[in-house]
Amino acid sequence: MLCLHTVSRLIISPLMEHPAHGLAVMMHHIGRRLSRRFEERTRDRSLTSAQWRLLVLLRRAGEMRQARLAEALEIEPISVSRMIDRMEQGGWVSREPDPTDRRARIVRPTARAMNSLSRLGDVAEAVYAEALRGFSRSEIDTLMGLIDRMNLNLATADGETACGTSKIGAEA
Repeated sequence: MLCLHTVSRLIISPLMEHPAHGLAVMMHHIGRRLSRRFEERTRDRSLTSAQWRLLVLLRRAGEMRQARLAEALEIEPISVSRMIDRMEQGGWVSREPDPTDRRARIVRPTARAMNSLSRLGDVAEAVYAEALRGFSRSEIDTLMGLIDRMNLNLATADGETACGTSKIGAEA
């Protein structure tokens, strides 16, 4: 039986004739593996990696409109709505009408979420440490710089300004 790494290499090797294709596939595989490792380690908390990203975003912002969360997480609004439904049932977030726009909903992290974020951050750090084992600090900085530059190129192509706000509409 082939291990997942071997399967990944079999998929990616033919694409290396076009390195950008191989890079995209490899980044996708790495993202899936990181998510899977995180979810294996947080199964006791019934929290997915996507839900954890939402909580980290809320911790930094304090609260956000549901539509803005969808945009920031690059997830369809209906998918974010379903995710928030599950998180609200689990006691991770609260959702209330926006006092300035009755069509919008404001999402806030609960005390449970805020208390759990430190432990969840430790889990994420352990997963990242596994992924980056053997990398020097300089290599990590170089890798992050290159990936950040790719992300900025794509954001610019999508019509975003350097600060990350959309030219089409800054706040959803």
